Amino acid sequence: MEAKNKKEVEENQITELKALETKYSEEILTYNKEQDLLLKKYEKETKKQEDSMKERQIKEMDLLYKEFEDAYSKKIRKYSKEVLDLKATEDKLVKLQR
Repeated sequence: MEAKNKKEVEENQITELKALETKYSEEILTYNKEQDLLLKKYEKETKKQEDSMKERQIKEMDLLYKEFEDAYSKKIRKYSKEVLDLKATEDKLVKLQR
């Protein structure tokens, strides 16, 4: 009788262990699914923020180029013309010296 009782207790323990392992596995799977969803949410938000930042940077660079062009294009043309005129004058003087 005692052997039968002992075997029954062991079987009950094995059954309880298997039930615990099953429950543990289910909890792990549930946790992993939740974490995957959370990670996808963060990845989506990160992508959205990166796209927004790129757009903003492009707009800022376009504005900067426009401001630079507005501020310096006339001066550059003026100085470029003056430099070309000086170079032409220098070339004429070199020819006259020969």
